[in-house]
Amino acid sequence: MTKSQIKAEAVLFDKDGTLMDFDSFWVSLSRIAVEELLEGWGMRDPTDKILFSFGIQGEKADRDGVLCKGNYKQMAQAAWEILRKAAPPCSFEKWEKSLTESYIRNAPRGTVRPLCDNLREILSSLSDRGVKTALVTTDNAFITGLCLERLGIGDLFSRIYTADSPFPLKPKPDAALDFCRREHCRREGVWMVGDTETDLLFAKAAGIRFIGIAADGKTRKLFEKKADAVIENPSALSELLF
Repeated sequence: MTKSQIKAEAVLFDKDGTLMDFDSFWVSLSRIAVEELLEGWGMRDPTDKILFSFGIQGEKADRDGVLCKGNYKQMAQAAWEILRKAAPPCSFEKWEKSLTESYIRNAPRGTVRPLCDNLREILSSLSDRGVKTALVTTDNAFITGLCLERLGIGDLFSRIYTADSPFPLKPKPDAALDFCRREHCRREGVWMVGDTETDLLFAKAAGIRFIGIAADGKTRKLFEKKADAVIENPSALSELLF
């Protein structure tokens, strides 16, 4: 379900799975981060079980799994259910902190791949037409900055909301509402582009419209029922929005 020519005043983007390929970055990084941390504690055995608890199977991540839909705290909680059975050498609080730090420390080793070849061109074309753009992600500021730099698009957003921002994470609508207030945008003219149900719920809670990027058949079916439009990747935005 796509609609030809939709008036847009502003567009908010998710990052992973929307602007960049999710699996190429996060699946390999997750293995590196978890293995490094557990090896330091002499506990390599639980690695595969922990990755599975994140929703990782092979080189792919389940779009309904905690790695795709959750945040670092939720990932730490999923892993803790496995780790605590192996007599962990730390408290949950230390585990959560150490896991997050391991992801940040190893982030430069991840592969950042744009979801479409003309990503910068697409985003620039929106700005050229007077459409404001922003980024809303549950990732932290360091990894977000690293990814945007490698994608070559960090200068194209008027505002960037990360897990370090003073707002609740998606699907809470606070970041979108703050954007509308600061940029003086009418909510009916603001669109959210994302690839998960969390992004959809975020848009609905904020009272803005939603364009879904369908990564698989299951996601497409969900978006075809509830999204305002469905596309395969951001390259379609140039024809969809005006």
